Amino acid sequence: MGRGGTAATRGNLITSLHMDINDLEAHNRALEAKYKCAERNEARAEEFYAEDADIVLVGYGIVGRILKAVTAEARAGGINVGLLRPITLYPFPVSNFQRLAQRARVFVVVEMSNGQLVEDVRLALNGARPVSS
Repeated sequence: MGRGGTAATRGNLITSLHMDINDLEAHNRALEAKYKCAERNEARAEEFYAEDADIVLVGYGIVGRILKAVTAEARAGGINVGLLRPITLYPFPVSNFQRLAQRARVFVVVEMSNGQLVEDVRLALNGARPVSS
């Protein structure tokens, strides 16, 4: 029934969009340029009291909105905390993290998922600052 792997069933083989190796390489290079452009121009994040923060809270979605209230309350209590809320998870706002790491002592990730965000934050900081969850 077309699963034998013979010349007659060759059309059923799942392969790349482009069969010619030159077309495939050009397609891959175009995709690479597209992704790099998105990483440069499309990464989005909200910062709230983050510029001078010693502790930067990190959360997205509903958690990020809750952390905004937590940040305001902590600031009112004299704790030097800020918030970095990624709006895009891809491209990830790496430059925001790297800039804030020049001053912040620690990043604390709060998430309702299974640790995916904490891993992205660790990758973005590349060991520049401790990251806890």
